[in-house]
Amino acid sequence: MISPRTTVITVGTVIGLVAVIGAGASSQRATQPSDPVAQEIRDLRFAMERASAVSVQVTLLSQRANAAQDRLSSISSELADVRSQLARASAEMIRYNAVIADFERAPATMKAPNGVQYPGFASHTEARAHWEGQRQLEQSLRQRESELVAGLSREQAQWNQLAAKLEVLERAVGGQR
Repeated sequence: MISPRTTVITVGTVIGLVAVIGAGASSQRATQPSDPVAQEIRDLRFAMERASAVSVQVTLLSQRANAAQDRLSSISSELADVRSQLARASAEMIRYNAVIADFERAPATMKAPNGVQYPGFASHTEARAHWEGQRQLEQSLRQRESELVAGLSREQAQWNQLAAKLEVLERAVGGQR
């Protein structure tokens, strides 16, 4: 015969097993994709993770685009300065060419054909030396201008790429809303 104590233990065990199995089944149902609340939570979590990742990307790209914009401004400013110096050097070259031509047409004196003396130039040789120095300066400035134009072109291309990436991210963020 089964003792009452064994019966109580058996019934308690069966009730406990049913409770555990029932709880397990309900927790499985809660994690099933068919449960709309659980699916909504997963979707929200995914959306938040995606928004966080996009936010970091936007911040980094914005910083890189700002740095590229600063470099563009700096190069543009330097290029404008070099072009200004180049214009002055070219004007000086024209002046030196005129002085040298006058020296070559004039007699051996320091006077030009029109009778004007050229201050700062004691001779044709001295004027020629100034002309050569100015020519070298102009050549150096032209080389620097070419370097700056190439650098400006590279920086502009980089800035355009960054702007395009930002635009793609903006569209991605706009599509999530």
